Amino acid sequence: MEILKIEDIEKLDRSFLTATEAARAMGISLSTFRRHTADMDFPIVRFGRKIHVPKEPFLDFLRRGKCEKGKRGEDNGV
Repeated sequence: MEILKIEDIEKLDRSFLTATEAARAMGISLSTFRRHTADMDFPIVRFGRKIHVPKEPFLDFLRRGKCEKGKRGEDNGV
């Protein structure tokens, strides 16, 4: 599994990442990502069984180790 770099995420022309992309950026497997979604310190949006991660709060988490706009979308309208 190749790690997805911050620069690659910034170039994406959409506002959400898939769970697979977020897991690659974190350097963990998709199954590990899914197991720990309740513990994530950034917003996660579910569309049925699919998990999407808002790009900007996730990038903020990667850069700073925390999300500036509220944990799991509570304060940022996600």
